[in-house]
Amino acid sequence: IGHHGTNTVEELWFDEFCNPIANPDPDDDNLVIAARTFDVADVGTVTIESDAVNGLTVVDTTAADGWTVKIDDDSDESHDDDDDDDSDDDKSHEVEVTFRNGDDKVEFKAEVEDGALRIRIRDRRTNTVEELWFDEFGNPIANPDPDDDNDDDHESDDDDDDDKKDDDDEDDDDDDKKDDDDEDDDDDDKKDDDDEDDDD
Repeated sequence: IGHHGTNTVEELWFDEFCNPIANPDPDDDNLVIAARTFDVADVGTVTIESDAVNGLTVVDTTAADGWTVKIDDDSDESHDDDDDDDSDDDKSHEVEVTFRNGDDKVEFKAEVEDGALRIRIRDRRTNTVEELWFDEFGNPIANPDPDDDNDDDHESDDDDDDDKKDDDDEDDDDDDKKDDDDEDDDDDDKKDDDDEDDDD
């Protein structure tokens, strides 16, 4: 259904008995989602919606006292790639909202993937991740691709690897210092021996 006055598109699917069904093409990213608000831990809320024209967008945000909000989506980036292209690349399929309070950070990420809406909330204070999936009717569903690797988990692993590398570097420095101290001890012992020879 095209609404030319508002430049919006509503898409519905029905089976032969006129029952609403999911999009039979699950790889279709033209997911139409009515405005929906999500709680982001205890630091605020994010309201998003998606349509076939603009894709996924942030409609509104709220933040708890002391917290600031930064919104980032991929729509500007996709438009820069080819301004003359009116294809699906001009739509945003992913949005990110970051809440900050000093050194504390909580990240909200929504993306259209495999014909479903994927929500991820990472709380950097506790290093925990909450992941939710919804169909085009807003119903919670299981992960449609359970074998899919979680990018956030990889990011966390990378952080852990960096910390481990730093620890290894410090251990190497300690070993080098110990070797230098051993060499100094050997030099002192040799000097003592030379002094005894001189006394003889």
